[in-house]
Amino acid sequence: MKKLKISITMAAFVVGAIGTSAFTAMEMNQSTAEYYVDASGNPIELVSGASDCDQSDSDSCSATFNLDEDNQPVGQGFNIVTGERL
Repeated sequence: MKKLKISITMAAFVVGAIGTSAFTAMEMNQSTAEYYVDASGNPIELVSGASDCDQSDSDSCSATFNLDEDNQPVGQGFNIVTGERL
């Protein structure tokens, strides 16, 4: 019975490690792009080069988004830059 518990524990550990590795590899291959955003944080225009936001303490100006297989922004933005667009 003790050998069975050890075998089950080892199997669970191996499956967990494989799952974590696969998830990390998938996330690392995710493409991203920076977009100007509207007042609701929705992407409206792709930033070419560096964003021209004044970085004041106002609404969000731009954010980085993950891209789907068609290179369209999906999900919530991150690395948000605040300010007014210049």
